[in-house]
Parts: sequence; structure tokens; C-alpha cells
Amino acid sequence: MKEKRTIQTVQKSIAAFSRENRRMPSFAEMVGLLDVRSKSVVNFWIDKLIEAEILGKALLQKSLLRRFQHFIESTDWEERYLCNHWIDKMCLCGIVVSLIYFIPFLMSIIQE
Repeated sequence: MKEKRTIQTVQKSIAAFSRENRRMPSFAEMVGLLDVRSKSVVNFWIDKLIEAEILGKALLQKSLLRRFQHFIESTDWEERYLCNHWIDKMCLCGIVVSLIYFIPFLMSIIQE
């Protein structure tokens, strides 16, 4: 028979996964990690860990770079932002301003 799951055993499982993979497990990974049948059970344990103030600390320690990496990996930013005409015009303006700014420098290099 399987041993009873407690907050400490769940915490140890997540901590071991985090040490090994250097990231927090996803809900899908936690289903296998905790040996449960659904993501709703995982959500139950996540809520318990947050109530016990165990998981909240780990979430607050996420750096800005990790949050940006998560945004890039988990959202549809490519479809939303790459074909946006407003962003395209802003980038073109940035290129033109950069070109105007560097023309005197480029001219001095060419004249030498």
C-alpha cells in the first residue's frame, strides 16, 4: 500500500525535482511526481503549500529573467506581436533615428 501523502512529503518531492531540473515542475509533471490522478489534486496540494507559506517563498524568488523566459515559452507572443503594424512602424522609426544619429560618425570614418 502507498504511504500517506503529507505536506512534508509533497514539499520534498517538489524540492528534489527543483534541485534536479533547476526549475519548478509544471502541473502535468506534478501529476506524475506526486503520483496522483488529476491536476485538480495537484492544485489542492499547491494550495496547501501556499497556505503553509512553503511555496509562496519560492514563487517570490523568481527573477525577472525567469518570468520573462516563462512568458516567452508559455504564451502566443509571436502571433500577437510579430505581425503588429504599430510595432513594425515603431521599429522602422527606431532604425531611421539610429541611422540619423550615426551618419556623422560613419562620414568621419569614410573621409579618413
